[in-house]
Amino acid sequence: MREEHIPPESRYCLSLILFDLMTRSPHTIGEGGE
Repeated sequence: MREEHIPPESRYCLSLILFDLMTRSPHTIGEGGE
């Protein structure tokens, strides 16, 4: 995946999603998610 082809907005959105998932329920990731 080449980051230069990814719009800044998309990278920002992905960062928010990852951060939200990690902060809300980090245990679900280890359990395979729900």
